[in-house]
This record gives sequence, structure tokens and C-alpha cells, in this order.
Amino acid sequence: MSEIEQPLVRWNNTYRDAIQSLLATNPTAEEIVAAHPNAHRMGNASVQTCGGTFYDTPARKGREPFPFIRTINAAYEGTKKTALFRGGCLTVFKCNPEDVVLEMVLQHAEADVNVLQNFHGQNDTRMMSMVAAAARSVREDHGYDIHAQGTICVEDNLNVTIESCLETARELINSGHKGFYLKCASGRIKADFMRELVGRLMDEFPEQSVDMHVHHLYGEALPAYVAGIEAAVARGKSIGADVLHPAIAGNTAQPSILDLYDLLKTHHDDNVCASVPKIDYEAIAADMQSLQELRLRYGYAETKYNPRLLQAMYKARAAGGASATLRAIPDLEKCLRSALKLRKKEDDIHDEDWDEIQIAIYEMQAKILPRLGDPTQVTPYAFVTTLEAAWAVTRKAQGKDPLSNITEETADYLVGRLGKVPESTDPELIKMALRKAGLSEPIALLTPDQFQGGMETAREKLRDAGIQAPTQEEILYVATLRDNSNQKRGLELVLAARNGTLKPQAIPDLPIAKYLPKPGGAINGESVVNYAPASLSAQFSGSQGSGIRLKLAEHLDEKILAAIGGVAGFEALSQHILTLYRAAVPANLPQQQLPTCFAIVESFRNQQADDAIVQMRESVDRAYADKAPSAQQVLLLNRVIAELCSARGIKSPELSKVFLPFDRRSFTAYKQKVPTTSDQPQAAVA
Repeated sequence: MSEIEQPLVRWNNTYRDAIQSLLATNPTAEEIVAAHPNAHRMGNASVQTCGGTFYDTPARKGREPFPFIRTINAAYEGTKKTALFRGGCLTVFKCNPEDVVLEMVLQHAEADVNVLQNFHGQNDTRMMSMVAAAARSVREDHGYDIHAQGTICVEDNLNVTIESCLETARELINSGHKGFYLKCASGRIKADFMRELVGRLMDEFPEQSVDMHVHHLYGEALPAYVAGIEAAVARGKSIGADVLHPAIAGNTAQPSILDLYDLLKTHHDDNVCASVPKIDYEAIAADMQSLQELRLRYGYAETKYNPRLLQAMYKARAAGGASATLRAIPDLEKCLRSALKLRKKEDDIHDEDWDEIQIAIYEMQAKILPRLGDPTQVTPYAFVTTLEAAWAVTRKAQGKDPLSNITEETADYLVGRLGKVPESTDPELIKMALRKAGLSEPIALLTPDQFQGGMETAREKLRDAGIQAPTQEEILYVATLRDNSNQKRGLELVLAARNGTLKPQAIPDLPIAKYLPKPGGAINGESVVNYAPASLSAQFSGSQGSGIRLKLAEHLDEKILAAIGGVAGFEALSQHILTLYRAAVPANLPQQQLPTCFAIVESFRNQQADDAIVQMRESVDRAYADKAPSAQQVLLLNRVIAELCSARGIKSPELSKVFLPFDRRSFTAYKQKVPTTSDQPQAAVA
């Protein structure tokens, strides 16, 4: 019998981070709410509904940030809500004066946020104290239930040690923070480090809560979570783990709640098994298809599982959110495509081109990080160093030293405008940054006179623009939404909103469904089809013998479409199954492994079709193969379709008429090896 009477693990749903890390914060607030109405009912103790990119990015997409935030928070009434704040940078990339910090905290409190998970990438608590003070003021003066949780950024990084983290913890408590949030944005962390840090924190601060946040790109999140939970359970202490709904988990985001649940329930220690709280499977199932569809609709932003890309990102300690937002940087693709001599058509960017661009950026980032002091790869440092690496690639292509010049964002970092700079930073780069910034020496500590603007300055700008009675939200937009290249971005947003000329980013169609004709009825609100135009395959052709072409057969009728999850399920199959499995796990990623084809197929037995689709998507690569699928892979797909249809009592189609490899040689081999009927599909060989 277990000694643990009450579950000690807390599930925290970090849905906000999934939207940032996987979908680059492209969906509208209405789409987010509609896709995950049960985000607070999965069995979790809290939902991270805002912070991070949920302010600056909606503005860049032509949407007003605070209506965006309020719409999401209103959907989860009565639930503890958290927001990720970047210390004095708040939810933007520049540090702000005290009055701006106070107003931003107040606006989030009025939007029903309870916890500000307050961090600084270099664990510089001086840059975090204003948020804790503002939370205290809003709580005491306005009566809101809100406080700042002290975040400690952790990473497999020489600048991050157990002792430095403990010192940060002491400073956080002294500055008014409550509880600890261990944040690893890059996902690069050793399980033993997490185990020791959790144990030491709980021993020294027994009254403080501890929560863990690790991205899962490199397969190190789950081992780190289990290690931290083991340390907590050994002390009889509660601990939180950031997880996600399985349909929007993994890759550069956090792990699936089901994956961690299964690991803990099968743990060798009975006390750990007993520490696991219940999960509401019905709530998870209810949002499965809508989240699948949302992820597919915006999947162009998601990092693909290309082994070379993964290795480059691993060495650069690439952060989850940074990889998804990289593609949105203006002119970056165009400049790097030219520098790398990839393609000449400026309107023709292919996924394989984008992979090569990213690989070049991350390989460069790994090289320049030591000269930049190896800052922890989390916002804004991940943004600064990734952007610098991108332009360093172009300088190298021009025959220059990659760091012969630096961006203004890097200069801000190196002179201290973002907080302390690591001692190992190249002094020559600091001198370059000082010249660019017009300073004689680095900034030891930002003081109010060194911050740009403030609430009153922003109010005056609005009055000069003819707005005599601006709202507090509008003043905040002007005070915070600014770039080195455009200091008036916030003002332009306000004027466009007032004039009715604000143009939100359009909602894209599903990648394949948008090409389908729309006769007939509907399944789950999506038009269903039993045929596709002959030109469909051309829309999905690779170039020069790479990629996969898709063809829909006439007999893919409504029942079959329903059996595989409707249009969203069909998207999942067509986009993600016909890929090459990674031939071998990179040597530097020992904890990330994919099951064999046969094991995947066997895992579908006795499961509902929707669950099987999700597991299938999470178990295969998300990048198109560099050659047509093998006969073995088509056999796998054949078997999977049969299993899914069988779960619904529907006879599966003959797969050779549904999915056709476009490569003629592979197609010939396929026709020779695939069985002519799919009623008794052959098992794929592992």
C-alpha cells in the first residue's frame, strides 16, 4: 500500500506556449477558444492563458492585444490562470519604466490573471523586482487575487549551476515573489540537474511551491519531469508539471499530459505511482479533433523533424518559441535564400529550402554563442542571438567575419539594456556595442531615466495625434509596442483601430482541404468530398524528385472520411504519415526515440479512431521525405487505415487508389509488394 494518500503532482496546461511554440501565435483568439474549450477541464490545476507572445504578436498580426487576451481568459472562468512575464520587458522585447509595468500588471489582473510567472533570461532579479512590486500593489490597492511567481531559468549551460539557481531563489523570495517556476525554454536540461535542484529548493524553502516547465524538442522534458517528481515525492511535497493536450503537444512545445501520466503510473516506485492525479479523458477527447485541425491549419510555422535540422538546433540550444517565430522576421527568408544560393524565384519558397535556411542559422548560432557569452536561450536572448546568427550567415556569405557587425538588438543586450551580461562575453563585441549605442561604458543597472518613454510620454503622443481622451489600453500600446526600426508601431495600431483600417491577418484554409470541391454534406462542420480535381496532385508535388504527391480516390466516401476523423483527420494522415522514419537517432539525442512501424500499428489496437490518429501523428516525422515512401511505409499506412476503419465498423478502401507515391520507380515497387485487397492487410515489418 502506498504511503502517499493524496496526489502530489499538479498538471498545469500551458496552452499559451503551445500556440507560440508550434503555431507562432498565428490563430485568432476566437480560434484558440473554439479549438480548446475544455483546456481547464483536463484535470489540470491551472491554464497559462496569456503572457509571452500573447500581446506583441497579435498586434503584429493586425489584432488589438487586450481584446485578444480578454477573449481567451473569459472562456476559462473560475480557473486559476497564469501569464508569462519577461521581467521588466513584460510581454515585449524592451525594458519598461515602473508606471508602464504597473499598468500592464493591472490590465492583466483585470483580465482575470492570477499568477505572473516572472522571469529574466540571465536570472537577473534586479530586472524582475518591478513586476513583483507591481503585483503586490495591484493586489493591495485594487483587491485582485494576483502575485508574481519567481522563475528560475535553467538550461544545460555553464552559466547555470545549482548554486547560482539557489542564490537566485533567495533573491526572488526577498524581492516579494511567491513560489518557484523552473523554466527551460530550450529543452536542454539533464534529469539529474532537475532532481538535485528541486530537492535543494524544497529543503531550503519548504513553504514555497515548485513548478517545472520544459520544452520537449530534444526528448529531455519527460526525464526531467520524472526526476523532479521523484525528488518531490521523496520529500512528501507537491510539485507542478507543465503539460499539454496530446493534440497540441510535443515538438517544440511541452509534453503530452497522457505521456507523463503513463510514465508516472508505471513508475517502479509505488509512491510515485500514487502521486499522479486523475485525468478527465472525456474532456481531452472532446477537444481532440478541433485541436488537430487548428494545428494542421497553422502547421506551416511548426518546426519539422529533419534530423540535420534537429542536430543544428540541439547544438544551438534553440528555444521552442524562437524556432516557430523565426519565419515571421521580415525579409529574412529572401536575404538568406540569396546568401545561400538556394533558389532564384523570390515567390517560391519550399519547405526543404526553409530547412536549409534554419540549419545555416542554427549552425552559425552555435558558433557565435560563446563570443556572445552563452546567454540562456530564452526570450529575449533567444530572439537576439538567433537574429544575430541569421545576419551573421549573410556576412559570412559576403566573405566577412560573421560578427564584423552586430544588430541593434544585440548591441542593446551587450551594453546591459536587458540586464546583466555574462562575464565570458567577448570584450571586443562589447566595445563594438558601446560604439553603436553611443556609450562610454556598459550599463551596470538600468535606472528610470534610462528607460524609453512611460505612460505620460505615450499619452502626449496620442494627444499630438488628435486623440484627447485615450484609454489606458491605448496608452499602453503606444508605450510598449515599439521596435528599433519603428518606434511608432503602437501609435499606428491605435490610429488604425480608431479609423477602422486595422487589417487582421487572414485565417488560412487547411493545407489540402482548401483545394477540395465542396459538394455534398458536412462532417463536423467541414465539407466532405468523394473526389478531388485532377490538378490536386500538382499542388503537393515536391521539386526535382523530392516530396510526395497526394491523390484522392473516387471511393473515399463520407463514411471513410468520417472513419479517419473527417477532413482534419484526413489532413493528419496525408500530411504526416507518408514520411520516412528517422533511420537512426542522432548520437547526441539518446533519449529521443521513435517506435518501430510495427509497434506503432500494434498500439492502435482496441483504441478509438481519433486517439489512434493523434498517436500516429505524434509518432512519425513531420517533414516530407527526400524520396518517395517505401513499400514498407505504404504497408504501414494500409494497416493503419484498416485499423481506424475497423474501429468504426467500416470497410477500409483499397489504399493503392488513395495514396500514390509520385516517383515512378517507387510506384512500381509499391504495386508489386502491396496486397491487392486491404481487408487482410499485411503487417509492416519492423
